[in-house]
Amino acid sequence: MMQREAANKEAFGIFSCDEGWRAYKGEADFKGRPFTGLRAVVFNMATDLYFVVPGNSPIKSYADAKGKRIAMGGPGSGPANTAHFLLEQHGVQKKDFKPYYFTYKETVEGLQDGSLDGGFLAGGYPISSYSELSTRQSVRIVPVDEKILKKIISEHAYYYATVVKAGSYKGLDQDTPILGWGTAVWAHAGMSDDLVYRFLKNLFDHRQEYYQIHTAAKDMQPEVVTKGITVPFHPGAEKYFKEMGWFKK
Repeated sequence: MMQREAANKEAFGIFSCDEGWRAYKGEADFKGRPFTGLRAVVFNMATDLYFVVPGNSPIKSYADAKGKRIAMGGPGSGPANTAHFLLEQHGVQKKDFKPYYFTYKETVEGLQDGSLDGGFLAGGYPISSYSELSTRQSVRIVPVDEKILKKIISEHAYYYATVVKAGSYKGLDQDTPILGWGTAVWAHAGMSDDLVYRFLKNLFDHRQEYYQIHTAAKDMQPEVVTKGITVPFHPGAEKYFKEMGWFKK
């Protein structure tokens, strides 16, 4: 999108709200090259992060990951970055365990054959890879320490706290606190207000059709169009949301 902005060309993108903030501020992977022209369009869907271990695992908390073989997700991905961040918040640094940057399929296979001690899976509820895994063997989701969870949410508005309810999956017998983040549609500041406005109008006028194609996008509802977004909104988006009475920033 930065290249499209530099070339004065239109571009929409979909990526996580935490990555959007880091890009806008020039932090982490974007250090030294802030994308100050990044603009938010709309919250698109929620993503939950599960730290999954075998049912009989000695890992009871994130802090217990020290010395273990843990699948993190794809290298440089939002789930992998957030997983590292969460482990660090629990006192587990990269040097303290063995990270594997696996696909979800590889993570599930590693948990099944015992080559992994744990792994991170991310997605909207229900996470299909976890549903599949839980029907094949005894697994559980490691809870995030609630004090740490509250601290993270208070300091990083693009994250949210939620609970995986008991009974949501096979073998899940108690409510489990976890961390999640939003995914949003993005544009750049050089795009016309009218284009962004018409994009949103068309999207919401036909959102039931959109939901049929992309079921996880049912999270995109009028009351949460700004959820988890800490980057300025594009003026075209502001105009549409204000007209609809949805803009609460």
